[in-house]
Amino acid sequence: MAENEIKNVNTNIMNLSNKNVNEKKISQMRELLKDHIGKYKEAGMSDKDIDDYLNLYI
Repeated sequence: MAENEIKNVNTNIMNLSNKNVNEKKISQMRELLKDHIGKYKEAGMSDKDIDDYLNLYI
């Protein structure tokens, strides 16, 4: 049972690590694509929609 708990903890750590990496990548992509993102916002996209869209490329 302890082995299962350790696996679950390791999985949770990896998920958090991946989330942090993805957030960093999205931040970098936002900086590189700020001109395009401005056009997306003008078209009515929300920040969440833009982040979801950028997540497709990660």
